[in-house]
Amino acid sequence: KQSKIRLVTMGCGYDIRSIKLANIVDEAIELDLPHVIAAKQNMLLRLQKRRPTATLPILYATDLQKLDDELESLLQGILGRDKDWHTILLFEGVLMYLNDGIPMQLLQVCHKSVGRNPASLCFADAVIQNNNDDSEFAKEELAKVGWKLVDWLPKGGRTRHMGIAETG
Repeated sequence: KQSKIRLVTMGCGYDIRSIKLANIVDEAIELDLPHVIAAKQNMLLRLQKRRPTATLPILYATDLQKLDDELESLLQGILGRDKDWHTILLFEGVLMYLNDGIPMQLLQVCHKSVGRNPASLCFADAVIQNNNDDSEFAKEELAKVGWKLVDWLPKGGRTRHMGIAETG
């Protein structure tokens, strides 16, 4: 039996990747700041008028900077609710804006929330905040919060780390 696929985009902005991937993923969920989600809802309403059959993502307004019980409960509800699903967590250019320490705490909460369900972490972001590009260091840091680094590609720019990690 093949797992269903859930795409969870953290800090989604106006990204429409989930709509483009509607034929590939079974569920798309997007999280961002309340004012960003409100603006995106307006954009999606306009899209739905032009394309009534478009599959739209489920949107959640939250502040990833405020890693509190409310955010943890939200993530647990999203990531830990279905057993036979593979969750893909996507971070693209969002971790780099979070305060020191928050990115790794957030990745740990995500890992804890998926529980024993299979999950992949895909990122193009500043995952390791001290700008260390060493893959062994990244592997150790991600392992501390439950993720097994599969692929690592440092590059220039603010979103200096690209890679994939899995639950493991």
